[in-house]
Amino acid sequence: MVLKKRTISLDILKLFTILLIINSHSDVLYPSKIQFLASGGGIGNELFFLISGYLFSAKVDIPGDLRKRFARLYLPTYIMIIITWIFGKLELDSVSRIIGTFIWPTKFWFVGAIFLYSFFLYALIKHGIRKTKRFVLFGITVLIVDLLLYILLIPDKSVWIVEDVYFGFVPYRSIYSIFAFVLGYYLKMNKERLVGKIKESHTVVIAVVLFLGFYGFKFLLNKNIIPMSMQIFSHPLTIISALFIFLAFAQLDLNSFLEGKKVEHWINILAGLSLESYLVQFLIIGGIAYLNILFPMNFIICILAVLIAAWILHWVSGKLTGLILKRRE
Repeated sequence: MVLKKRTISLDILKLFTILLIINSHSDVLYPSKIQFLASGGGIGNELFFLISGYLFSAKVDIPGDLRKRFARLYLPTYIMIIITWIFGKLELDSVSRIIGTFIWPTKFWFVGAIFLYSFFLYALIKHGIRKTKRFVLFGITVLIVDLLLYILLIPDKSVWIVEDVYFGFVPYRSIYSIFAFVLGYYLKMNKERLVGKIKESHTVVIAVVLFLGFYGFKFLLNKNIIPMSMQIFSHPLTIISALFIFLAFAQLDLNSFLEGKKVEHWINILAGLSLESYLVQFLIIGGIAYLNILFPMNFIICILAVLIAAWILHWVSGKLTGLILKRRE
């Protein structure tokens, strides 16, 4: 099956990604004995970037496109930054904090990252990144940079750090996440050659094995069965896991089964809240934890609250974006 421009399976994948990210930050909602289940963020992040790259549409009017992307990404982000500051969860007491909060990488690092990736991708498109040889060369370059940064700039490799460390304002994870973004675009431009080439059942099995294997690898690291210094291998494992999860969903033919039904409408709406759900979840999770509701009811309420708050933020920022861009025109 060839993945169409928009499919229900892609929307369901976006919902799956939203749940992974929320779950990964919800350890305070889990009983202490099973807090290890609050995981999935690493792969969820790369799926987010991969899907964003797949949906990336290069425009002739590059400045206009980047202006729209900036408004779409940063307006809801600024709204949430202000709300977070009002609730006393954010300090803006220095120039560096203000820059890091509002410009790069912003309080929500992936917002600044994905906007910057758009600049890079436009440049890479101009130099033929859709061609396999150039894409592979780009991947090798990212891998070398990733390894050099790990070897030269991370002195203490005895603790889990590859997803959390910053080099100045730059999150380390943003270095390799750009590959997931470009990979998504490459898949889109070569989907007839790549999507559906592995048998559907095999793709699903590989995706599940890689997903479990990635977190099994982290478990073995934490138990010192595998030396913590080997944590750098989590980067390619994350990307490969995200790739096969994407391919597994890409081969699901759900359009004929759900198309035209009400459930499709709701899936489409909820899938469109991926950015906003990431932005609102931190305050929501903290608030639900404060209420001391019994698990798993607290987690269910958290999911519903995040989606409702995300929809409100999406509606408000959408109205503001429309007004700003209309005035600009």
